[in-house]
Amino acid sequence: MISKIAFIIMAFVAVACSMQEPGAPQADFETLIADCQAPCSVEFKDLSTNKGVYNWKYDWSFKDSTSFSLEQNPVLNFSKAGKYQVVLTISNAKYGSDTAEKTITITAPIAPEAEFLVTGNNCQAPCEVGFTNLSKNAKTFKWEFGDSSAVKTEQSPKHTFNKAGTFKVILTAFIETVSDTAAKVVTIITASKVLEADFDIVAKDTTRPDSAVYSFVNKSKNATSYLWDFGDKSQVKADSPTHAFPRTAKDVTYNISLSAISGSEMKKKTRALIIKKK
Repeated sequence: MISKIAFIIMAFVAVACSMQEPGAPQADFETLIADCQAPCSVEFKDLSTNKGVYNWKYDWSFKDSTSFSLEQNPVLNFSKAGKYQVVLTISNAKYGSDTAEKTITITAPIAPEAEFLVTGNNCQAPCEVGFTNLSKNAKTFKWEFGDSSAVKTEQSPKHTFNKAGTFKVILTAFIETVSDTAAKVVTIITASKVLEADFDIVAKDTTRPDSAVYSFVNKSKNATSYLWDFGDKSQVKADSPTHAFPRTAKDVTYNISLSAISGSEMKKKTRALIIKKK
């Protein structure tokens, strides 16, 4: 008759053997991500059963390809979209091996659409132009202004153009490795030169009894030609002329006018000059 102690020993051995002598192993795994847009990382979790207490070897590979990991629960980076057949092989010298295969789908990111609005175009240099980003499905941006200035990465920057000209502004919108570009031409015009008419009157010889001679010093700006009217029915085209005014029996006031001309534009300046009587 078997003693109680012997029965307990036999039961313990049976339990221990059952823990170390599992049935045939069954490889299985899952991925811990529901939606993966390239580039992305995917974590693989081993769910294999009947491995008992033995050490098992893990071999993760793409079907018809070499291994990419020997870890039990690896993480793999996918840089491109596509369908990938992943195979897990578990093996043990005593129980052999088993494999599980699943298809992993990596989707392509939604393509960005680059677009922007320009405000302040056709301004006189130097001037600041604003750019409003209207891009869709983008995360980062690169702005090139076509004037040899540094690239900007702001979403909606402002930029100062220091010289006149036409500049091709390019916006590149990125989402991960996918990009799209939009371009617009910005026109910066030359600052117009303000036309000004001005002069000084300088006495040259006022001691004569019959006349007084004055010089007219031209101080006009940005003109290409000049017309003087001395108020005595005489005119002259000159830069800084000299003119004699006759003396009469009474004081006479002459309205001296200078017309400064540039193309079709003209500015006029008038000053009064009193010539004393004889």
